[in-house]
Amino acid sequence: MKLKVIGSSSLGNGYVLEEGDTSLVIECGAPLKKMLPFIDFDIEKVSCAVVSHSHGDHSGYIKQYLERGITVYNNVFKHYNSVNIEHNKLIKHDSWNIIPLKMEHDVECYGFLIKSPLGVTALFATDTFSIPYNIKGVNHAIIESNFEQEHLDNKQVDHKINHYLASRIEQSHLSYEKCKDWLLNNNDSLETVTLIHLSDSNSLANKFVADLQESLCVPVEIADSNKVFNLGF
Repeated sequence: MKLKVIGSSSLGNGYVLEEGDTSLVIECGAPLKKMLPFIDFDIEKVSCAVVSHSHGDHSGYIKQYLERGITVYNNVFKHYNSVNIEHNKLIKHDSWNIIPLKMEHDVECYGFLIKSPLGVTALFATDTFSIPYNIKGVNHAIIESNFEQEHLDNKQVDHKINHYLASRIEQSHLSYEKCKDWLLNNNDSLETVTLIHLSDSNSLANKFVADLQESLCVPVEIADSNKVFNLGF
């Protein structure tokens, strides 16, 4: 299985999970024309798309995807090819099995426990204060690590960020510390970690990668735009 990163920031989020000749799109926060190269311009490769929440950097282009005939599971847009999602209610589309898990953001938000056609399991979690579930059997974690708490605290002390903004970040995004704790407690089958949605100014990417690789003994990558990762062999 491959993970293709269209974008992973407040400028626009989009990912493609590809296995063989079928793909799952996660998030519609990037224009369709930007997504198309990641599926070799072949819409028939896309089984469906899932969208975590209503913020524009995750859902702003749903209509474009729907208009090209892609079924989009979301709670944002009502359209002939749009399907509502519910917590813990299985989405079975073609050979992909997806369980939406309600997360803790400032709007209704879902993570996704995904089983690929060949039985590979991935967790996708972004824009959440915490991940309130213990999940065994996750092979690949695609997980937010938006900020480091100590770094954010120091910026407040130095008046480099105001308290209101810092509090909003803390209450709506996953810190590196919480990301690491979750991974350490759910690493029975973990093979790779991909860190997504890092803040440009409040995260420490190199530190996160080095520390997690030492702690988990698995490859850890940062989901920079236009990168492609092989998840397992």
